[in-house]
Amino acid sequence: MKQSIKGILIFIFMISMLFGQTYLIDETFGTVPPAGWTNGSPGWSKGTTAYDGDNASMKASSSDASIVTSAVTNPDRISFWYYTNAGGRPPEMNIGYATSSDGSFAALETLQLAKGSWTQFTNDLSLPPGTYYFQFKITRANEIFVDLFQVTQSIVVSEPSLSDFNYEPNNGPSFEQSFTVSGAADSRHRPYGTHKL
Repeated sequence: MKQSIKGILIFIFMISMLFGQTYLIDETFGTVPPAGWTNGSPGWSKGTTAYDGDNASMKASSSDASIVTSAVTNPDRISFWYYTNAGGRPPEMNIGYATSSDGSFAALETLQLAKGSWTQFTNDLSLPPGTYYFQFKITRANEIFVDLFQVTQSIVVSEPSLSDFNYEPNNGPSFEQSFTVSGAADSRHRPYGTHKL
């Protein structure tokens, strides 16, 4: 019975490591700029029109207003919600990326914002491994709001393995068993090293 329970626990632990994502940035803009971000001149400020209902977003209304995120390593997806209540000629916002916070930002997407409801932007990135910064820059002015900005990294599925799992049936029971886990995991688990049951 003990062996069955241990087997089930190991199976659940291994499955939990195979799926999921890590949030590199999960920003709802309680303060603008957020810690580690760099505001341009002109820059972005805190808005009170929000997608997630917390009365906090970031907003800009000047041409060339820009803000750069903190550094992230190996991102594979970005997403955020944006909104404008401006009529007439639609405002434009460029989303860029670079390998340094003051570098030349390559265009990831240029958005023309239509007046109306909140719209989600999502981009599955295909960037080489490395450290990146993202930039929001207004290229055609009018009031723009951004909320719930997330940069994620998927857990890379690797071949997990158990080694040094020393248990011989009918030669026990032992009160303590240990094993070594290797493979991908996320920050919610203690994945590597020797574990004891």
